Formats: sequence, structure tokens, C-alpha cells
Amino acid sequence: MGTGRGLPLVLLNHLSATLDNWDPALIDLISQQRRVIVFNNRGVGFSDGKVPTTIEQMVADCYAFITAMQLTQFDLLGLSMGGFIAQAFTLKYPSSVNHLILVGTGPQGDSEIAKVGRITTFDLIRSFLTHRERR
Repeated sequence: MGTGRGLPLVLLNHLSATLDNWDPALIDLISQQRRVIVFNNRGVGFSDGKVPTTIEQMVADCYAFITAMQLTQFDLLGLSMGGFIAQAFTLKYPSSVNHLILVGTGPQGDSEIAKVGRITTFDLIRSFLTHRERR
């Protein structure tokens, strides 16, 4: 999506999010100036496969996607868990990433970040039972 001439911007989303979770107004605005690439992680949304259980596996999937798109250099934005993936991807493939943009994320290894799976699972169950999205 987008017609800009600069480097593409690849967006990595948060835990359990699909590409449809990106605000269309934001994507439309950014894509006026540059090509924007969003995708579902493996096993999320309508994508095939089993959801990876580690950030490293998600990095490998991201690399496979980037390779299939024939991208050699791009800007990379990671939101929340997407930021975990973006950081690990940039460390592993530094020559591919021109600019790294981290939004609402943190570093690997923080003791509070380790709780995100449990907290998210609780929020998902509560959303399912109450038919209301947790914000």
C-alpha cells in the first residue's frame, strides 16, 4: 500500500493483533508519502500455520516475509510485542533496517515484560466473557 518513493515502512503489530488492528486513518496518512507494509504473523488472523512461541521464531517468519517481498532495506516500526520482534530482527539483520521505530515496547529480559502473556490471556478471556474489548 502507498506510492511514496522512499524506503518502505514495515509495521510489526502487538500480541494477538491482525493487520486490521492498524488504524486505517494512520495507514492512509503514512501511505501518502511512502509504501507501507503490514502483515499477520504466522497463525494469526487469516494467516496459515501455528503461532510461534518465541520472538526468535517470529523474527525468522518476518525475515521469510521480507525475503519473499524482495526487500533489501526498509524502515521498521514495532508496536508492543512487534517492538520485541523489531529489536531482535535489527540485531540479527542490521544492514536491512535503515531506521528502527519502537512504540510502546520494552527490552527483552525485564521481569514485568515476562508477565505480558498471562496478563493478556486474562484480558482476552474477560473480553470474550463480557463481549467488550479491554482498552
